[in-house]
Amino acid sequence: MQETPKRPRGRPQQRSDEETRRLILEAATRIFLAQGFGGTSMEAVAQAAGVSKKTIYRFVDTKEHLLEAVIDARSEALRSPIGHDAGPDPAAAKQALRQFLQELARLVLSEETVALNRLIYAESLRFPEMAKAFYQAGPVRNAEALAAWLETQRRHGMLRFEDSMSMARMLVSMAIAEPLRAATLGVAPLPTPAETDHRVDEAVEIFLHGCLVGR
Repeated sequence: MQETPKRPRGRPQQRSDEETRRLILEAATRIFLAQGFGGTSMEAVAQAAGVSKKTIYRFVDTKEHLLEAVIDARSEALRSPIGHDAGPDPAAAKQALRQFLQELARLVLSEETVALNRLIYAESLRFPEMAKAFYQAGPVRNAEALAAWLETQRRHGMLRFEDSMSMARMLVSMAIAEPLRAATLGVAPLPTPAETDHRVDEAVEIFLHGCLVGR
């Protein structure tokens, strides 16, 4: 008779907090997009993630904060590339700006982000705190990251402008606002990667020719 393998003793290995958080955010994203903000419950997210509600509340205390965490996780990767100081080098500054806007455009001009935008716009009047969380975690934080980099370049004597945050918002709008609006309304398809890169290149050229200090 063949012996049945014995189970190892001790407690089963637990997931790390990082892995647990990832599972929760992935499940929350799916349910928010499928059910809408009002139709999403913490119970449903917990079940989809394979965790308890108590575990979710270790990371976030409200559904608004859960949505903010979903959006913030999507934005997190964007805040690193533009954080590198290009120094007083026009070519390096141009490349850093172009890279940041390309990565931002690829994230924002995606099917999932467009679906999130539709969700927010459809339910913003019913759930103003949700809309505020979306705006803060996405557009505001991305603009803040770019504004901080622009301010550094101004201190290097590379750029001239009056307000870095206003400039960052205008630059982001040049790169993505119109394609995002058209796709969200369903009146035009999302641009191809080549079309997106071309739009970013033009936005960078327009910006730098308007703000670059003559040398």
